[in-house]
Amino acid sequence: MTPKAKNDSRPPSPARPRTLPGRAPASNACPLFFRVLVYEARSGEKSFTDCGYELGRQIFSIVGNELGEDVLGELVVLIMKRDTLAILQWLKSRVPRMMDMIPTREYRAFMKGFMQAVVE
Repeated sequence: MTPKAKNDSRPPSPARPRTLPGRAPASNACPLFFRVLVYEARSGEKSFTDCGYELGRQIFSIVGNELGEDVLGELVVLIMKRDTLAILQWLKSRVPRMMDMIPTREYRAFMKGFMQAVVE
């Protein structure tokens, strides 16, 4: 790619959008408290139910500003329907860094804690 010449009359390229068209916005959030909980669950000190519970308690404060009301509204609707599988898919697509830390075999325990927290 060649540098722009001083006399180049082309307009500057627009800023890149935050998400690609057709892709859902996702957060790169992975707070320290969550990483510690996962570590403790992997070592047997805590359970993955505890990890899910704490994420359920704090999900809105962790990603609320970053993802926006519309995206969080999707989660609220899924919670009201108590559609655990759809909520899991929402979490995997919206907070992938956190969900990548949870072993697939532990999803059931994780979602049990998550649902307990959001229903309370």
